Amino acid sequence: MNEDTDFDWPILESEELLDFAKDEAELAKMRKTGWYLDPDEFAPDQRYPGLYDGPYGPSEEHLVERVGRMYEKQRVEGAKTKEQITEQEAKHEDIEPHELLNVLGLLVARMINPQRRSLGNYGSWRYFCWNFR
Repeated sequence: MNEDTDFDWPILESEELLDFAKDEAELAKMRKTGWYLDPDEFAPDQRYPGLYDGPYGPSEEHLVERVGRMYEKQRVEGAKTKEQITEQEAKHEDIEPHELLNVLGLLVARMINPQRRSLGNYGSWRYFCWNFR
């Protein structure tokens, strides 16, 4: 039993969860003791240990490498300087969650209903020939 609470809550199976939700006495106990949503109360996730512990987003060293590659690829006169490219890349906004959901939705829609015919099947040449027969 935990020192801070009056009750030691057992782990419930799915059938027991349904019975628990219907039991007024157990819900009253939960109202009194509450439940923890604090991340410190949970054990660390061990499914992917050490996956990535650093800060998210582009790091400075990665940005410098990327700017160097972009600078080397320029082939036109009046090309941008490395400072201009760095400023341009630093101004990129973060990707928002709803933007990722839009992309995933389009990918799912494409998987559900793939376009098997290409646009060449509807080319202007057939349309042109059909109208002038």
